Amino acid sequence: MPAPTLNEVRELLRAFSLEWAGAHYERGQAQGFWREFFACFGISGQSAVLYEHQVRKLGGAGGYIDSFIPGKLIVEAKSKGRNLVAAFNQAEDYALALPEAERPRWVIVSDFETFRITDLSKDETVETDLAHLSAKAHLFRFLIDEEVSIVEEREIDRSAAYKVSKLHTVLLEGGLHDTALDVFLTRLLFCFFADDTGLFHENGAFNRLVKRTIDNQLGNVLGSLFQTLDKDHSDRQAALDEDIARFPHVNGSLFRERLDMPAFSGRAAQLLRECSALDWAGISPAIFGAMFQGILEGEYEAPEDAPSSRQASRRETGSHYTSERNILKVIQPLFLDELRVELEAGRTDRDRLHKLYNRLPNLTFLDPACGCGSFLVIAYREIRRLEMDILDVLLIGKDRTQVDVAGQLRVTVRQFHGIELGESPAEIARVAMWITDHQMSMEAAARFGSARRSLPLRISPTIKIGNALRIAWETVIPATHCDYIIGNPPFIGKKEQTPEQKADLKQLYGTGRKALIKKAGNLDYVTGWFVKAAQYIQGSVASKIELDLWAEDATAWGSKENEQILDIDAGWQNWQPTRVGFVSTNSITQGEQVGVLWGWMLDQGVHIQYAHRTFEWRNEGKGNAAVHVVIVGFGLENPADKELFDYPTIKSDPIARTVATINPYLAPSPSIIVVNRQTSVSASAPVAKYGSMPIDDGHLTVDGDALAILTAEGNGNLEFVRPYVGGRQVLAGTQQHAIWLTSSQLAEAARSPFVRARIAATKEYRSGRKRPATAAAAVRPYAFAEIRQPTTRYLAVPKVSSERRDYLPMAFMEPNVIASGSLIVIEGATLAQFGILSSAMHNAWMRAVAGRMKSDYQYSVSLVYNNFPWPTNVDTSAIETAAQAVIDVRADFPTFTLAQLYDRELAPEELAVAHKALDAAVDAHYHYNGPKTDLGRTGHLFELLATPAAGARV
Repeated sequence: MPAPTLNEVRELLRAFSLEWAGAHYERGQAQGFWREFFACFGISGQSAVLYEHQVRKLGGAGGYIDSFIPGKLIVEAKSKGRNLVAAFNQAEDYALALPEAERPRWVIVSDFETFRITDLSKDETVETDLAHLSAKAHLFRFLIDEEVSIVEEREIDRSAAYKVSKLHTVLLEGGLHDTALDVFLTRLLFCFFADDTGLFHENGAFNRLVKRTIDNQLGNVLGSLFQTLDKDHSDRQAALDEDIARFPHVNGSLFRERLDMPAFSGRAAQLLRECSALDWAGISPAIFGAMFQGILEGEYEAPEDAPSSRQASRRETGSHYTSERNILKVIQPLFLDELRVELEAGRTDRDRLHKLYNRLPNLTFLDPACGCGSFLVIAYREIRRLEMDILDVLLIGKDRTQVDVAGQLRVTVRQFHGIELGESPAEIARVAMWITDHQMSMEAAARFGSARRSLPLRISPTIKIGNALRIAWETVIPATHCDYIIGNPPFIGKKEQTPEQKADLKQLYGTGRKALIKKAGNLDYVTGWFVKAAQYIQGSVASKIELDLWAEDATAWGSKENEQILDIDAGWQNWQPTRVGFVSTNSITQGEQVGVLWGWMLDQGVHIQYAHRTFEWRNEGKGNAAVHVVIVGFGLENPADKELFDYPTIKSDPIARTVATINPYLAPSPSIIVVNRQTSVSASAPVAKYGSMPIDDGHLTVDGDALAILTAEGNGNLEFVRPYVGGRQVLAGTQQHAIWLTSSQLAEAARSPFVRARIAATKEYRSGRKRPATAAAAVRPYAFAEIRQPTTRYLAVPKVSSERRDYLPMAFMEPNVIASGSLIVIEGATLAQFGILSSAMHNAWMRAVAGRMKSDYQYSVSLVYNNFPWPTNVDTSAIETAAQAVIDVRADFPTFTLAQLYDRELAPEELAVAHKALDAAVDAHYHYNGPKTDLGRTGHLFELLATPAAGARV
């Protein structure tokens, strides 16, 4: 018996969810529950699933696996509300105890309400609940597919990319350049897809044409074909070659422009035929644009090839091509999950289903940084499939032969809009949408027996070529007519922006007293899209009259004779203001950018409606480049329930939580924005400051050779030299030395020729500086320009620390050790204060609030430390005991540096245990009983900040 399709599984899971809505007993109902669950996937029989399977764990104790599919799955069920973390640990123990051939890849733990699925091979976890099983059926696809992978780019896609890349290179070498080459390849790719998907009516017609044409005639024949594809049959010449005349009229402007056709060498002709011979029907247009853009920009060049100028252009524009999986992370919580839930509810409420069906062809989408159209393609595909699923239900009990099904499929590419800077990517986006439209029509024909014709192309997406930060988005689609904005705007930091990009932001934000946003010069380029979107959606709140007028226009998209099922006006009862879902580098939710950007965004009435916290984003190109990103969904509405997706690691699958609020740091807490402060928010906090700055061009720093010279000079010169450490030295357990003098020591120190020369060089250097404070320090060339050295024992905290550490390393120092400006010093810090700053509570705060230097955390006094809420409980004895244990364990590893002790891969287990005990003591001190996660702890700290004046900006 064949495995059920995913749509069949959805239907079965819907009934299953309704039947088991009240289940909550582990033993009393578990077997029946799981038998029926597996039956939804076509899995039945004792041989397929083992229940209460006995296993002996590694320690010798016995146990029973609730449900077990050898080699594939372990299920561990608990009573409703029980700890699923403990259930997973138990399942993992069982898995390790099994023979290797029986060890599963997947684990499901459940309390009959929540389902948590883990892929052990990738350490990835995702979660859903009983009510949404049908909508989330794809999460269980591994039960019907032998192989499930999170990688969307398959070998066939990559093979096609390499083939076309080679053809691109040969044609480029042959003299076909720039736009002409881009357009030519775009047309070829359309023909490849059309030839293998029935779009040319007769599969293989294009392939046969290029195979039978001799090499030196290929350019002429293709030129004739392209002209023919742009003409209706009635406009074609009677004497046209029969093999060309049989091709259909494509229309849509794709073949309208006349091109200089390439002269095909033998090598180019061979590559063209190899490309044409591939099975393009199996290649996903979801990554079509990314693949093609990668070809044009050298992404698929051999590793030894030098980077192309287009690759450099890609870096300058901040392009990061997107996998289907990551696109779904944007669009599912933005609109798709909600629509799927409506479908499930509509199965038992026909009026509700009618409204949803009527709503779909009226939905409109804008990607203002659309590139090659990946977001638009996936969004269109999913809306088309949803429409087919709805129609499937509405046609139950009807004679489908009497219904014009093709006329009932009313979602079109016309509903999708984009803005793109480059002409070639914009054209690729159009082609990708047309190909997807045809593929959806093929799916519809397979399901219903008929579908609308794909050719000639009569409807096109609107892709406007232009700079999205300089054009009015209303010229693409009025805000009153736009439902959703989606996309992946360019990721470019402040330092990497070109002069043109800086000018883009400057004209958007303004300058001086009339600036739209103050201190906007510190913002990343991607923030321009957030600001433009926030401005744009203000216009989405329109009168009902305007909406009715738009609805009348939309009605024209479907013909009256096809209105056998629907009432179009009903769709407008679901109108809502425009919602936005963007991908961004995580920098816009960290550091100073939060105050600059989100202070303004919140003032515009914007609410974060869903978000994905930091995860690793990989593209679909050959290099599969990674960047750390967040996804932020926002709009003018403030829904009571918001989805916040957290990641145990940056490579994990997300775990979703429903929360009441999401603040700009993507924590489930009030929208507090921390800004630079000169003093701490907590009266009990010790004062922190930066170490001393020599500003000496290195002349007051003394290395090993210089120490030897001073020693040779005698006269007790070493008393003028002190140990000198910065963040790097504290982490590495090393130290430098520096000349450290007071005015009273100057005469004695001047007897040293070496010291005298260094002082003179420092004076000369400072005197030539433009900064007034530095030039003024030239009168004291024997001393550091900025002196903030403690006079008592102090705690030294490096300003920059690697993301590979769970805890920020820090150490106590004696006052004779000079702290540099790359350290933060806390004079007189107590053991308890060391414990609090070394805890998971403080480190969670640091990771949420601190800026980044590349991927490393950049700790600051004014932003991170001074906004950290210290506890008011005066009894710190438990923290002191735990903190001393951490110091003692560190001392047990004298050959380890702090960098090694706190490296996630190298840290001794004993230190990890000591830190866990310290975390528990600090959590208790803060009266925190929530999840032991950064998200939970950060949320608690924001709540503490909000206590004096809820919602105030600290």
